[in-house]
Amino acid sequence: MPENATSVAVNVTAVDPVTDGFLTVWPCGQTMPTASNVNYRQGETTPNLAIVKLDARGRICVYSAQTTGIILDVAGYFGPESPFVSFNPTRILETRANAGRVGYASTGERPRAGEIIQLKVAGRNDVPNDAAGVVVNVTGVDATESGYVTVWPCGQTMPTASNLNLVQGHTRANLVVSKLGTNGRVCIYTERGTHLIADIAGYFPAGSNYRAVTPERLLETRPAAGQRGYGGDKPAAGDVIALDVTRVGTAQVPDDASAVVLNVTATEATADGFVTVWPCGDAMPTASNLNLKAGQTAPNLVVTKPGQNGLVCLATSGGTHLIADLAGYFPATG
Repeated sequence: MPENATSVAVNVTAVDPVTDGFLTVWPCGQTMPTASNVNYRQGETTPNLAIVKLDARGRICVYSAQTTGIILDVAGYFGPESPFVSFNPTRILETRANAGRVGYASTGERPRAGEIIQLKVAGRNDVPNDAAGVVVNVTGVDATESGYVTVWPCGQTMPTASNLNLVQGHTRANLVVSKLGTNGRVCIYTERGTHLIADIAGYFPAGSNYRAVTPERLLETRPAAGQRGYGGDKPAAGDVIALDVTRVGTAQVPDDASAVVLNVTATEATADGFVTVWPCGDAMPTASNLNLKAGQTAPNLVVTKPGQNGLVCLATSGGTHLIADLAGYFPATG
């Protein structure tokens, strides 16, 4: 990473915390924001991708509310020539009355099952109406039941994709990169009753080299859900899936794309473990993108280069079904 890098994409993981808590990541030298990037539970391993502005010395600060191990895996960076605009995370949605509601007008206790929130993003932190994409950390808090949350540009059909998977009574967060829809809004659907929080971390202006797409499912290993990009039994421990991410589906990502943005989800895991995503043809890295808990469903946003023949490899250390939803891509540079 060059010394003049302006922002970094980093997978942040909390490992074996002594009690429930959270991690906040922000540019050193600025005030710690009212925002969280990772929400962890006692004894569990919990990751989340963060895109963070670097301070003048190339640093980011990481705060932990409780004692926990912390792992940081760098996935990429933005340099001064990049049009990505990064800033200290700002809360633009808070549905909890006792936390001071923001961006939510309902008088109900929490968003109900099946509710759609139309969240105005344009205008916050000077995000323009024609922004090519916005980077928002979305958190579900105190869900009434397990379920999922989907984020997409308002005015478009709700996609067959999920961004966040809820666990009853837990707090779950995931990074989302989304296009803006009608009137500069993104729509947030929740399958189950849950409080929702959204913290904006930056945006790609119009004309940038990022191409946000309406989320599209490229990988689905569950036969009951209609397998896509895969055929066979449930992926087993040690299996590697080579997923074609170029020239497929509606987005038709070009063969020479420099990176793709995928929301990767593991579900029905048979044991605790992890999932690693990397460009096929390269050596598998010593890094994890997703951490599994037996029986649970967990997502994480991944930014990766396509490898040989436009393939992205996904390896699982334990048996689990895997889902991958394309959120966008970066065309070739230079």
